[in-house]
Amino acid sequence: MSKVAVIGAGYVGLTTAACLADLGNDVTVVDIDREKIAQLQKGRVPFYEPGLTELVQRNVESRRLRFTTSYRDAVPGAEYAIIAVSTPEGEGGEADLSYVEAAAGSIADCMDGPLVVVNKSTVPPLTGDMVSRVLRQRNSKHEAHVVSNPEFLREGSAIQDFMHPDRVVVGSHDRAAAEKVAKLYEPLEAPILITPNIYTAEMVKYASNAFLAARISFINEIARICERVDADAMLVAEGMGMDKRIGPSYLDAGIGYGGSCLVGRETVIVRREGRTAVLPLEQVFDEFQTDRAYEVLAWWRETETVEFLPVTVATMRPFEGNILEISTEKGRRLECTPDHPFATLTGVKLARDLTADDWLPLDEEAPLAETAVRERNEVVSLAGGPTTVATPPQYAGAKTSWVRVLDIKRRPYSGAVYSLEVPGAHTFVTTGGLVTHNCFPKDVKALAALAERFDYHPELLHAVMDINRDQRMLVIDKLRDCLDGLSEKVIGLLGLAFKPNTDDLREAPSLDIARVLIAAGAHVRAYDPAAMERTQAILPELEYAKDAYELAAGADALVVVTEWNEFKHLDMARVKTSMRKPVVVDGRNIYVPATMRELGFTYRGIGRE
Repeated sequence: MSKVAVIGAGYVGLTTAACLADLGNDVTVVDIDREKIAQLQKGRVPFYEPGLTELVQRNVESRRLRFTTSYRDAVPGAEYAIIAVSTPEGEGGEADLSYVEAAAGSIADCMDGPLVVVNKSTVPPLTGDMVSRVLRQRNSKHEAHVVSNPEFLREGSAIQDFMHPDRVVVGSHDRAAAEKVAKLYEPLEAPILITPNIYTAEMVKYASNAFLAARISFINEIARICERVDADAMLVAEGMGMDKRIGPSYLDAGIGYGGSCLVGRETVIVRREGRTAVLPLEQVFDEFQTDRAYEVLAWWRETETVEFLPVTVATMRPFEGNILEISTEKGRRLECTPDHPFATLTGVKLARDLTADDWLPLDEEAPLAETAVRERNEVVSLAGGPTTVATPPQYAGAKTSWVRVLDIKRRPYSGAVYSLEVPGAHTFVTTGGLVTHNCFPKDVKALAALAERFDYHPELLHAVMDINRDQRMLVIDKLRDCLDGLSEKVIGLLGLAFKPNTDDLREAPSLDIARVLIAAGAHVRAYDPAAMERTQAILPELEYAKDAYELAAGADALVVVTEWNEFKHLDMARVKTSMRKPVVVDGRNIYVPATMRELGFTYRGIGRE
């Protein structure tokens, strides 16, 4: 029996700890969140995962699993310390490793002998070097070897994935330490890949996630083409999956996996071939499609300076919902979607989370350039015509200041929204000099940011993110088409969690869809077997039903958002009878179109028109 300290009582940490305890190890979970630990000590698991509560209780009763808020109760005497803390999105899209660094420091402070420190959090290559450095600096008395052991747990089936893995990956600069970690998994009799250095093991996790995202975006693009040529995307995917070289997994067309942008009339200061112009984002997008030699004024957080940097991606997507107008001191303002990220003094925040306590970076010289250009001509184009002005010399490292947020106003909006991707800085300066962040989904975005640190532009990763960005609003278009508008319509959401068998709402399409529907004047109901309590804290304005049948009663349309198994076995004749209008938009393609139409439904799937 090995003594193991697991750092972090979140999804990965708790599942890992419970499973290792079930394999006969002595496991202590440490987390600084006192409320979470108190719940666990009372036998309450703070999130939903089938079978996890029973697994935790069984191992607590057998005294193989315990919980504490003190590192000194967990680390001394341990053979392994497994770091399984959160790595949220940080500045510029890369993973925020502050929790990993803090955990490594606390482990070092409590080490009383040799220790193998295992990175199980989702971390990019080179993180192991950072952890090693912290351990050496904080505790030079005792030797610690760092091993990467990435997790491949799917929410809703994490216990099954841990106990019956496709593979176990471990890697370290120290082969003996990697082999010691591999021994923890020997009872599982699973394939074990031991990589010759830690970087390779770290990269396996990010590469796997990016590839799965690419498959999802690929089949969603195929589905859009299928709708136009009257093909069935599910059968297309089935035919593809029969090819052993491809396989069937992650080829389910649906509503995608994030997106945030600015209103098209917001302006940016751009440069091409030494000439500068102030252009609205919608014009930048149009011109970028034919001439990609654009630079935009961007901001570096490290030095708080601005300079022109190349634009690598310009995106546009339809949006219907509340637009936020952010107003700051010195009369600056910016219109954006609620989930658009901003750099603040305390870190990156979404627009909807900004308050009067937040400060935003401001380039005070940007309005001077804007005025200079507009005095030449109100409509400026770099693609043709001499109506531009030379780049102001003050932009060679010009300093920025900080302004306080004064007001945030909401208003309905329907139309296109836009964004730019600027490698390196991952920001651009907008109307009046306010700085805003680029915005792409977390895991793929983090890998793209890592690539750009090493001067490589990952074109495929950016294409994956662009396709996904458009996908979740597709159901809105289908609802509007079926109902001839959304105002005053009663819409029921079947499912809220981002996937079945979990209550996790991270990047859940349901949240974006619900907000857009509410902004369009619809009455929105929802039902989910596990995630309603969490959703109520985020969207209290929704009406929550006790089951799918109550959800359907009097509804104009139902939207399948999460493919819970119980939704596949509903009495659809009963559902149809109770609805005011029998419209179903199946965002997960769980129903058979012909059957639904025979029952009298107006049915729309994804790629199955």
